[in-house]
Amino acid sequence: MNVDMDQFLSAFLVEAQEHIEVFESTLLAVEDDPSNREQLNTIFRCAHSIKGGAATFGLPGVAGFTHHVETLLDDIRAGKIQLTTTISRLLFQCLDEIRLLLASPNGAVPELSDSAKNLVSQLQIASNYSSDEASSVQLEAASGLLEYEFLFQPKADILARGCDPFLPLLELEEVCTNYSVKADTSRVPSLEDFDPEQCYLSWKGQIATEHSANEIREIFDFVADTEDIDLFPIQQNVHTAQKEVTGNSGGSTNPSFRPDAGIIRVSSDKMDRLVNLIGELVINQSILDAVVADFTPNQMGNLIDAVASMARACRELQERVMSIRLVPLRQAFGRFPRVVHDLSNSLGKQVELTMSGEDTELDKALVEAICDPLTHLIRNSVDHGLESESERVATGKSPVGHLHVNASHEGGSVMLEVTDDGKGLDKDKILAKAIDRGLVQAGTAMTDEAIHALIFAPGFSTADAITDVSGRGVGMDIVRSTIDNLNGNVSVYSNPGQGTRVRIRLPLTMAILEGLSLSIGEEIYVLPLTAIVESIQPKKEDLVTITGDEEVVRVRGEVLPVVRLHQLFNSPSYISDPSKGLLVIVSDDERKVALLVDELIGQNQVVIKSMEANYRKVEGVAGATILGDGRVALILDVPELVRCADAAARAA
Repeated sequence: MNVDMDQFLSAFLVEAQEHIEVFESTLLAVEDDPSNREQLNTIFRCAHSIKGGAATFGLPGVAGFTHHVETLLDDIRAGKIQLTTTISRLLFQCLDEIRLLLASPNGAVPELSDSAKNLVSQLQIASNYSSDEASSVQLEAASGLLEYEFLFQPKADILARGCDPFLPLLELEEVCTNYSVKADTSRVPSLEDFDPEQCYLSWKGQIATEHSANEIREIFDFVADTEDIDLFPIQQNVHTAQKEVTGNSGGSTNPSFRPDAGIIRVSSDKMDRLVNLIGELVINQSILDAVVADFTPNQMGNLIDAVASMARACRELQERVMSIRLVPLRQAFGRFPRVVHDLSNSLGKQVELTMSGEDTELDKALVEAICDPLTHLIRNSVDHGLESESERVATGKSPVGHLHVNASHEGGSVMLEVTDDGKGLDKDKILAKAIDRGLVQAGTAMTDEAIHALIFAPGFSTADAITDVSGRGVGMDIVRSTIDNLNGNVSVYSNPGQGTRVRIRLPLTMAILEGLSLSIGEEIYVLPLTAIVESIQPKKEDLVTITGDEEVVRVRGEVLPVVRLHQLFNSPSYISDPSKGLLVIVSDDERKVALLVDELIGQNQVVIKSMEANYRKVEGVAGATILGDGRVALILDVPELVRCADAAARAA
């Protein structure tokens, strides 16, 4: 009998992911207690399960590589080898290599990549020697090399300053295992324009080295400025890849491994409830068919009851089906201990990470999408927010920095918070940088929240130097754009010297939205219910026009800009006088605006359809839906409407 094993491969990949997560979390824990045999046994069982499954499902590359990991783990739990920091780091690198093998077709062939072969050599060294100083040195010597492309563009006056641009290149060759460099002569002028005291050359090449990017840059310190040398990481071991800022590529800090992207594990209890609901729908359908078949006016009451019963069952079925897509945020939170562990070690900081609310459930698509933004925020907190040990002690703080990640349900939304007890945001520095870049005009009055929000501007950074961790001003821009695309919003709260808190509000699901329908002329629009603060009919004396045509309304002492939706969407409106219409006040957690509408229709659930997939991106619109009468209604994008109002106010 022939059995198609491919049908079981997806299930194995899901189980392998679970084993990897347990392996990683347990290895982090066992570093503090290397003698804990139960934890060592757990790690060994994870590796053994991955190896056995990979061999069964035709992944010899994964099976062969994991066999070497299993051998080392067996020696560790037998007491032949001590779990040192060096070996622990090696196991983390092997874990990331297994992720890569499982996520690519290479896992199905015996031939391993160069990085995997390098790790196998290290595993063999670790297994063949006891954990004394000699073996540790050999293991460090065999550790994976870091590969970079580099570009050295010294300033033209480097020769006039008495510096030799060749010296750092010669020193670079000495500290690199592989070294290739080529001079770029494109800037060399004609002979009559040639100045012997000017440097017209630049150099580019590739290097492989044990040294970090910062150590490589230090070689050039005496002859060049920081911006004269650029390093671009290429094929390198994953331990170092995790140090690179994710914003440079828009990717994740961990290797991409999502073989379960199309698979959701559902509890039998949820399935039983669905089956019961289907049974109720069948019964209701039979009742409805019977009433319609012999319908008379006297049976109108029975028809109404049957339709109402069908509607209740459909609503419950919808809720049950949507609940199947909800998964605990533990899947996203599981990667953060490793991120903090590696980053704190590379930066030389002591960081304690605590997490709460891991069991909070969110739509699976949102959980997968939110991983990278949360990782950006955590890296920012560790790198920028938390001070060095000496700085913390000097200010009377504990030498250990504290970072807390929390998730909770709040109304119909999920709130995510990343909080640190670091130095907080420097408002003056942020504002000065924004003025320098032309984002804000000098002398503009801004609230603390508005100043803090400037860190999300594309390319904005207050870092004094670009490092292999951060400084290019890309990460926070990605955070903001990703959250906006998920129909959520993000806000920042900070106290100087006490820390920073970043709050992200997300809908439970991207498929169904609780909204408030409203009309503008003949058109119907939908506002997300979670963004609505209140609705009012303002008095004439509360409406003020400032700086030309900028309208504001006073609401209990607070001045809010008025957005005329009929003007924004070029739609005829029945009401142009705000005092005769309605103002719906909405908030994106940072600012509020008042939207002028004709009439509020009512609250309802709508199915979100993508505008970009079916038409194109429309300013102020998050999506569209089809109403019960067949008409199309646009779903308003509140964060974008708020930003439009802010931009108009700044322009005025």
